[in-house]
Amino acid sequence: MMNEQLDRLLDHCIKCSDCQGVCPVAAHNPQYPGPKLLGPDLARIKCVGGAKGNAAEAAGELLRSLEMCSGCQRCELACPYGVPVAQLIRLNRDALQRKLPLRDKMLATPQVLGQMGTAIAPLMNPVLRNPLVQKMIKGMLGLEMEQPLAFASSKDLLQPTLRQRAGAAEGKVIYFPGCHVNYQEPEVGKAFLQLLEILGVKALVTEQICCGMPLLAAGNREKAYTAFQRNIQIFKEYVEQGCQIVTTCPSCSLTLKKIYVEELGTEEARQLASAVYDYSEYLEQYSSCLAALVHPLRERAVYHLPCHTQAQGTGLAGLQLMRLVPGLELNVVPDCCGQSGTYGFKAEKQGVSRAIGSSLVRRITAVEPDVVITPCGSCKDRLSFASGVQTVHPVQLLNNACQK
Repeated sequence: MMNEQLDRLLDHCIKCSDCQGVCPVAAHNPQYPGPKLLGPDLARIKCVGGAKGNAAEAAGELLRSLEMCSGCQRCELACPYGVPVAQLIRLNRDALQRKLPLRDKMLATPQVLGQMGTAIAPLMNPVLRNPLVQKMIKGMLGLEMEQPLAFASSKDLLQPTLRQRAGAAEGKVIYFPGCHVNYQEPEVGKAFLQLLEILGVKALVTEQICCGMPLLAAGNREKAYTAFQRNIQIFKEYVEQGCQIVTTCPSCSLTLKKIYVEELGTEEARQLASAVYDYSEYLEQYSSCLAALVHPLRERAVYHLPCHTQAQGTGLAGLQLMRLVPGLELNVVPDCCGQSGTYGFKAEKQGVSRAIGSSLVRRITAVEPDVVITPCGSCKDRLSFASGVQTVHPVQLLNNACQK
């Protein structure tokens, strides 16, 4: 049910179409109506009690198009009046009332996939790279595995250390790795923890828990809310003790800071949001110290600003950290890579996903960089695969620069 605040915000939409102009899906899919129609306009139809006749048929077409939204949040960034376009699209999707296919259920639970994949990683990874297996998976599940998932071995995973009582953790940093780091790239988490140790910061690592965003993106609001509430309760005592929760995943920090508050609207969600920091926000306070610690890196780099980094306004903070490294030649690209978490793995969306990212890949290869830097795990995987250039998380580069 749409709340009164959203009802009021709907009135702020002046149909300027700024959101349409920045939507990467609309730019590459002529059949996609775009965020203005799928957000504010469709919400207005719901507010006045639905549509009849030809209008009802048109509304039905809009509802079916909601599945093509990638959730990049660029529409909200573009809106001059602060209309929560992406939130309206999520709410409008509730009207679909569709039964999730097996594929979407699997992609919505990265913890389950991750636990299974890491347990048998030496067997799983070669199998997923097999072209015949990829073809079978596409035919059976509608999963495009040309860019295969790769799981870390269970012996290489981060070890949770957040087991002490909240009182004993007072004022400490709690690291929330997120599913991608937990199950696919634990080396990113290890690099961040090493960097914190160099700075004299002792961090506690959470259990392997998901922020819940994949469930919401799949349209399973009930289970997503269960995950949101679970995490709020896990962190409640620690937040009250003044702990800071830091994550290296832009989508996780966006979810913990923004989506929980938008979706739940509770004081507990707001309290948690106030304690959550993107890695770049947290490291800003150590800029002077890092500047004294880093060694020169004579490399040409492309620094990619993911959509969810831009959506929470932390892109500049991450870029400033990279500028601390002497000799690093930075070329900044803010384009969408098109992967958008699991979006690019879905066969029916793979074409538009690749089309969205094609201009970004061309810009990267034109620079002929030694390395691509991006804080988003799914962007990192996509850009590494598509460009063939080594791609790293900013904390990996900073940690390496401090070690040299």
